[in-house]
Amino acid sequence: MANKAKNGVTRERLGRETHTPEYVPGKLIVRFREDALAPARAAVARGLRTVRSMRTMRDLAGALPEQVAAPLEMLKRRCGLRRIDPLLAPPPRAALGTRLTRGLFGLAASVESAPRARLAGYNVIELEEAHVSADTLKRIQASRAVTFVERVPNRWVSARKKAIADPSLNLQWGLRAIDWFSAGRRPSAARVHVALLDTGVDAKHPDLKGAIEAYHRGKHSAKDLPGHGTHVAGIIAALANNGVGIAGIADCRLHVWKVFSDPKGPRAFEEFDDEAYNRALGAVLDSPARIVNLSLGGTASSRTEQDLIAALVAEGVLVIAAMGNEYAEGNPIEYPAAYANVLGVGAIGETRKRSAFSCTGRHINLVAPGEHILSTLPRYAFADRATDYDAWDGTSMAAPHVAGVAALLKAQSPSRSGAWIGQRLQKTAQRLPAMRRKKFSAAYGHGLVSVARALL
Repeated sequence: MANKAKNGVTRERLGRETHTPEYVPGKLIVRFREDALAPARAAVARGLRTVRSMRTMRDLAGALPEQVAAPLEMLKRRCGLRRIDPLLAPPPRAALGTRLTRGLFGLAASVESAPRARLAGYNVIELEEAHVSADTLKRIQASRAVTFVERVPNRWVSARKKAIADPSLNLQWGLRAIDWFSAGRRPSAARVHVALLDTGVDAKHPDLKGAIEAYHRGKHSAKDLPGHGTHVAGIIAALANNGVGIAGIADCRLHVWKVFSDPKGPRAFEEFDDEAYNRALGAVLDSPARIVNLSLGGTASSRTEQDLIAALVAEGVLVIAAMGNEYAEGNPIEYPAAYANVLGVGAIGETRKRSAFSCTGRHINLVAPGEHILSTLPRYAFADRATDYDAWDGTSMAAPHVAGVAALLKAQSPSRSGAWIGQRLQKTAQRLPAMRRKKFSAAYGHGLVSVARALL
């Protein structure tokens, strides 16, 4: 990555710089109080004909209390309101008529079809204006019907592709570093499910055959053009002892959600799909996955993201996230790794020292191998990306090492919660020489994750 840019990061591709903003332009998330949306639910319950008769904001306001209608009217007047959709429920069908009709159905659905009662009332609002002023946000927040309003934080993958002369020279040094070979007989994780929210996956890769339990891509193509998700998937679950390529850490099952759109061209980057991401976090609740790998991050926090992760943790899920690669660009705090209930993972190199790019902070929990990590890549070519296999750098590569070890520990102790697994991984981590005998370091957390020590 290039130099740190104000309100975001600057990334490079083929010698050209692209600025990634801190927030997704033209979007807000508003959580309305459940009781404030009761009139919307009542209007929908009265029938489709009644709702379809609405043609203006005044009609919509008549079906909503003032505390809900006033913020929407202000957004329409100041920023150009394009659409209102429930964030964590299926959006209304286009056949329902006008945008206002869809909006009313959406507001009702945000309560009635929420994945859990604690996640009711979240709505995404798309605007014509890219920027929403602080005054507008303050006025929306002042409504008694609004629990909170926030700009949508951007996220980017935490990988740094690095070309090396011969990736096979490194082979899989990371497996040696985490004591994978010395762990003896490792438990089968065939019944353990791990969620991966990323750029997609090449589900037909021969080293991932049978490892992809489900692939949720929504409106996006099946391809993983950047290759990031496929690389992360291989670190966790590439087939071992199949005579092909590499070995993943655990023989677990992956549930992949594609939460980035494909790059629009060879010189472009993937773009974060915030709605797909938030809905994927909600969807994990009803999936068999009890471990989540998030090899992504951004410099803005999100109340919505926090609430979704809190709901996952409350149901026994372990959430693992990359610390970020911007140490040389100001070492910013990045989310979701910085949330208190997330296991933040930094990267080390073969010398067992912190990777120069790996972000640090009091919120770090563990480190794992993150330099020259050989793993799977899609077999189809795109831009300057390699195919089949390549070695990449990044905290994106470190986080799935921890996810793989967590899957083995879950296989050994199926009844244990994600919180217990996270604590066990930290308690049994290897203290590194650079930690100078300290139990915790802002650069290394509790130390290097260890398969052998965790499974003792």
